[in-house]
Amino acid sequence: MLRAATKAEPSHRAIQVYNTNSWPRTDVVFLSAEESSAGDRVIGPRGALLRSQRLSSGELAVLVANIPPFSSEELVVAPGNADRGDSAQVTGNALGNDSLSLAINPQTGAVASLKWKKNGVELVDPSRGGLDEYLYVLGTDSKKAQRIANVRVKTKERGDLVVSILVEGDAPGAKHYSSEVRLVEGIDRVDIITKIDKLAVREKEGVHIAFPFSVPEGQLRYDVADGIVRPEADQLAGACKNFFSVQSWVDISNRDYGVTWATANAPLVEIGEITAEQPWMKSIKTSSSIYSYVMNNYWNTNYKADQEGPVTFSYSIRPHPAFDATEVAKFGVERRQPLIVSVSDSHSSPHPSLMELSSTKLLVSSIRPVTAANSGGFTSITRWRRLRQRFGDRGAPTRSRARLADCPAASLRRMDTRLAPLDRQTAV
Repeated sequence: MLRAATKAEPSHRAIQVYNTNSWPRTDVVFLSAEESSAGDRVIGPRGALLRSQRLSSGELAVLVANIPPFSSEELVVAPGNADRGDSAQVTGNALGNDSLSLAINPQTGAVASLKWKKNGVELVDPSRGGLDEYLYVLGTDSKKAQRIANVRVKTKERGDLVVSILVEGDAPGAKHYSSEVRLVEGIDRVDIITKIDKLAVREKEGVHIAFPFSVPEGQLRYDVADGIVRPEADQLAGACKNFFSVQSWVDISNRDYGVTWATANAPLVEIGEITAEQPWMKSIKTSSSIYSYVMNNYWNTNYKADQEGPVTFSYSIRPHPAFDATEVAKFGVERRQPLIVSVSDSHSSPHPSLMELSSTKLLVSSIRPVTAANSGGFTSITRWRRLRQRFGDRGAPTRSRARLADCPAASLRRMDTRLAPLDRQTAV
């Protein structure tokens, strides 16, 4: 919808890339064939050439770096070849970039190996299969879960910036199944795009996608309602443990390292095993394996209980050092809130940063205008979020300076949910 709303004629080359987060962003953006019809050469701020690559879809992938918070930068797509640099690699069923290496099992289509080059540790538990493995349960007995058959693995993207492998196969319960596993040079994450064209099935069924990570002595955490939860420890008595709803991420970390799994559109997970339709669980064991619980028709309804048609589920995986709540939260937000591409009718000035914070421990969740009548003279309201590093931490106040652009009379005031001031205003 964003792309359609900002679409311009193909002849226009000026493109604004917006960062709507309160921290700098480095990421890859994808320009449609129409938006990048002028060529493969991309010029960024101050005339710098940016890494780019024409993809098999016709899109142009562009790597943009360090876009300031709440700002935009202009890109110009010009005739000529893409700028090249250090190269990502694809060799047979394996991918690699400057941070990660992975391999696909050609028999199952799952990610059989994932290693972070900083420590060389294997992040996949081979005893439980592989990452991104499709599991279909007809009925409620998870021991009878079916996998894809006639697996076909091929290279989809082969360039110095973007490399990817496409896995296809005959998936029970589906007309068609494919999953693209992608790496980008300069980006320390794996992106997985899974597409399922579901058959209309009225019998009881469930679709799960397995992610058996290997993090010895790992603590599992997930986010919900801008908070961080540890299963069992932070749940009320009697809370559901058969499956969990997450806002955007699950993290498994030990003292030295961990891995964050994030999704923008698959919020239900099971921990340890496929347990959604098992008897009500009163406790749950620690595990580094999670299952994305993407479909089911187990509940009785008064409408047709099938889910026919195409659907896409997106996942991202990033290894990291010891758990840092703020960095994990940023990763989750970034997957739900990507950089926005807008094609301009003509060259326009980039938008300077609206706000910058001196503290890296504060995240701005939202900014919106309010009327002077209910804000005591304020013209905008900002929602802040602070994440505790340790669960035993009562939290000393986090001090931060905020720089607001083009706002010489800026001040700060705490307000309640009705926008009534709670204290005196303080100059920024």
